[in-house]
Amino acid sequence: MSIAPLKKATLCGLVKDKSRILEDLRDLGCLHLLPPQGTTSDGGDVVEQPEDIVKALRYLRDCPRKRRRVGKAIGFDAAEVASLVLRNQAKKREQSDRRDFLQHRIKELAPWGTLLLPGEFGELGLKFWFYIVPAGFQHRLRNDELVWQVVHRERGYLYIVVIAEREPSPHAMPVPRTRTGSVPLAELEAELDAVNLTLEDLEAERESLTRWIDLLEAALAAVEDVAALRRAMRSTYDAAPLFILQAWVPGHEVDRVEAYCEARGLALQMAVPDPGDRPPTLLVNAPMLEAGQSLVSFYQLPPYGSWDPSAPVLFSFALFFAIILSDAGYGALLGVCVPLFCRSFGASPSGVRMRRLVVLIAGVSVVWGMLVGSYFGWSPPSQSWLGQMRILSVADFDAMMRLTLLLGVLHLGGANLARAWQSRRSGAAWVPLGWIAVMAGGYLWWSADGAGRFGTFARWLLIGGVALVLSFAEQMPVRRMSDLLRRLLAGLLEIARNLSKLFGDVLSYLRLFALGLAGSSLAETFNGLAHSASRTLAGAGLFASVLILLVGHSLNLLLGLMSGVVHGLRLNFIEFYSW
Repeated sequence: MSIAPLKKATLCGLVKDKSRILEDLRDLGCLHLLPPQGTTSDGGDVVEQPEDIVKALRYLRDCPRKRRRVGKAIGFDAAEVASLVLRNQAKKREQSDRRDFLQHRIKELAPWGTLLLPGEFGELGLKFWFYIVPAGFQHRLRNDELVWQVVHRERGYLYIVVIAEREPSPHAMPVPRTRTGSVPLAELEAELDAVNLTLEDLEAERESLTRWIDLLEAALAAVEDVAALRRAMRSTYDAAPLFILQAWVPGHEVDRVEAYCEARGLALQMAVPDPGDRPPTLLVNAPMLEAGQSLVSFYQLPPYGSWDPSAPVLFSFALFFAIILSDAGYGALLGVCVPLFCRSFGASPSGVRMRRLVVLIAGVSVVWGMLVGSYFGWSPPSQSWLGQMRILSVADFDAMMRLTLLLGVLHLGGANLARAWQSRRSGAAWVPLGWIAVMAGGYLWWSADGAGRFGTFARWLLIGGVALVLSFAEQMPVRRMSDLLRRLLAGLLEIARNLSKLFGDVLSYLRLFALGLAGSSLAETFNGLAHSASRTLAGAGLFASVLILLVGHSLNLLLGLMSGVVHGLRLNFIEFYSW
């Protein structure tokens, strides 16, 4: 695990060959181009994607069912296919809106029944007026001038139809009239059936169009390649008949670039980064650690010249996830789901990393679950071989608090140790070492209750750690008393600013114990409910207990997965990264 060292390549060639040279360098795929000095890359870094193809691909990828994809097709027109897809999307959206309207209108008209609006009766100038009146207001309808009829009763309401030439005055009726429209219920239901059939046809057409996904992606990639080449053409300094190009090259790719330049007769100069340069970050990890690289990249890449935290983030995330889950049965179930559901990750490098991450999490969860002796909330007898593997209990408050706080001290201590290593050539390295001593001394003093040899050793660690922070928080040389006072003041400010933060960050790891205990308690509760149901419910007891187990453990597993991801990442990205 490391951040790849980069070199700045300056390449010079003929302007007339620039397009071909840039295409060759694109095929090499190991250069990060730099804009000419005095310019920025803001305008050229925007990917010029055809909007229609992007929208069409997004719509087709979301299709639940897909056809076998076509790899090659003579005369394939990506723009035309994208137009067909977007027309299908627009029609489907229009028909879906119409269906929602019809369903809402039918729901409103259903209590009135199938009423036909006046035919010849309407020649007299009479119309139907609809009202939904609370049953308690029925006495207010005693009006000899109105002709009305109750057509439906539902949940304390009367559905009343008034026959009159004009709308009754607001004083004649206790509520405003209900607007039902002029289309009868039967026609609305018939139209709804037609709309549903149209939607089925549109969905079938969408499913048929999914066969072009690969070709649309290839067309989009071709457009992106052209856009990338245009950006590269703008990233050179041209002074006819020559052009100059600068780029960052990973150290392990220098030989390939030199070989190409020698073959093409190009001038090439390699140089190490200057102190004022800001090279990009390229993480290089073993295949098994690339999942940690994905976690790090998800949040924030470390700056060039620092250290790569992929490995510690990967393994600490897996351990934190396992402690939050705290059940070997859940971990095994997660492992079984890997070959069943992880095919959706695809064969891309990111998909392979995700599968490896899930396998690691499942394995660590099984091991931790066996150590705490929990299998879907059930604890095996102590004399069994599974029971003999149990060395901890999630319900043991004292042991779990000590363990999770120790994990916090080790995790944050590792971060500070990395800071010290990065600053090893200056006195600033003593500050993170001082914080490590403060954390270790505080933990030992708490564990030993401040007594005995451990208590004495812990006090000396605390004193030594505070002294290191006080002495080296400011690096200015001491030539007179005012310089000494300034250094001590800087140390006091460092302690005031970070001591309470350090205390809170260490205590934050108690969430591992709290969430693990909550999940374990829920699992045991669901098991107890299922057992009670099987004993007390005659006949249906077995069915009820199985249903409780399935629903309860599914819910608990879902909560555990959410908590493991959110809090496992939080402890790495917030507490660990900040130190």
